[in-house]
Amino acid sequence: GRKDKNPSLALAPRTAVYFLIIFLITLVISYLLFKINVKKKVRYLLISGLVLIQILANSYLYVGIDRKYLTTEYSDKYAFLANELYEYGKSDSSLYKYKDVDYTLLENYPFITSTPSLSTWHLIDADQKEIHTTFGYSSELSKLADIGGTIFSDQLLGLNRLFTTKELGDDYKLVGNTKTFNIYEYKSSLPLGIIYEQGNNIDVDYSEDRIDIINKIYRRLFNTDDDIIERIDYGDYVDKRTRYINFNVGEKSYVYFDGSDNNMHRKVKVYLNNNLIKLNNPGSQYKFKELYDNRLGALFLGLYENESVDLALEHIYGEEFQFYIYKINYEKLWNLVENYKQEDISYSINEEGINIKTTVSRAKALFLPITYNEGMYATCNGEKIEVNKAFGDYISIDLKEGTNDITIAFIPPYLFVGIAITAIAIIMLVLLIIKPKVCEIESIMTLSSYAYYTLVPVVFLYVYIFWILYYIIDLFK
Repeated sequence: GRKDKNPSLALAPRTAVYFLIIFLITLVISYLLFKINVKKKVRYLLISGLVLIQILANSYLYVGIDRKYLTTEYSDKYAFLANELYEYGKSDSSLYKYKDVDYTLLENYPFITSTPSLSTWHLIDADQKEIHTTFGYSSELSKLADIGGTIFSDQLLGLNRLFTTKELGDDYKLVGNTKTFNIYEYKSSLPLGIIYEQGNNIDVDYSEDRIDIINKIYRRLFNTDDDIIERIDYGDYVDKRTRYINFNVGEKSYVYFDGSDNNMHRKVKVYLNNNLIKLNNPGSQYKFKELYDNRLGALFLGLYENESVDLALEHIYGEEFQFYIYKINYEKLWNLVENYKQEDISYSINEEGINIKTTVSRAKALFLPITYNEGMYATCNGEKIEVNKAFGDYISIDLKEGTNDITIAFIPPYLFVGIAITAIAIIMLVLLIIKPKVCEIESIMTLSSYAYYTLVPVVFLYVYIFWILYYIIDLFK
């Protein structure tokens, strides 16, 4: 009769138990069938039936979730809303990424809409998650969302298709709409890739302050000595469960409150100049629309000039967490965007991959806001070149003086190893069908048995038990 705090997570260990039970039953019955004295054909028939039952049982555990465990993230309405973007995106030839400004959709909307985005449901590595959070975007367990961030990170990472149910200000221009959404883009944008000086790559140290990390990336890419993000000094005091904060903003600036942290789950009511900020969280089964969840990334407080700002954080559970308050100078940001000049460069996507053409006056490097993957490879003017990991978890390509005709493509790591294993397995299966007596060779039977009883438990423990425990432990950190 107990009610789980998070049914989707509660379901994970139960599913692991079911897998374990099925595996043990299969193991015991398989062992007995080889020990008891039955006809060979009967034994093979029973084993075949057992394997089929195991396949069907495991498949059933993978299909869907019991209706009583469904949360709002499984509601059909989000798919219908995403379909509106799909219809709009079919005629959008831009390669810029989309951004869900208000967190109206779930993290898997790019899959439904076939649109590029930072948002993704799973299959992410540690570096991708770290740099995502460092830039102030939302992250929870194995999910990344494109809400949060700053106007600088949006520009740098190519987020220039912003959809919202609201009207945006003068920094944006309306470029389209659907039944529910207005589609905006920034009034001016950085190019999709930044050409910068070779040798300016840095290995991001995530133990450093995130503001320092972003400023380092800014300085390396744009070959400057100043900063793009500035901390805001503030005064504060605590009264019971509420922290009252006051700070002054001088020159016209974008101001952000950033409490994002992957390893903590804290929620506060945020009052800006005595007004409660209402937030959306569509994937939650709870009504957190009036709470800032520190997994929601950087919260945009507004554009201020020569003003005093009051902020109040009402800690719902009485637990404080680390946060940042920082600003981006309005003039500096737009001067960077509007005055940034680089050699002509063009991008296109085709069956071969991403094609980039540019001509540079001397050897440089090209930063691309594309997530790095070991399976990436590139050619320049027909010759193979390296795809470098740059600035956290993105990619960089070295450019040579003159014309560069680059193609970037991807082959899954170990693809050919997998093909080889599959081919060997098929050949062995055909041999066993043609010459069934091979099965009776004792050395082959012994080797097969040891391989089965060794590899299956190891794979099971790693795939199901290890990662389920990993995320459960991460949940309670």
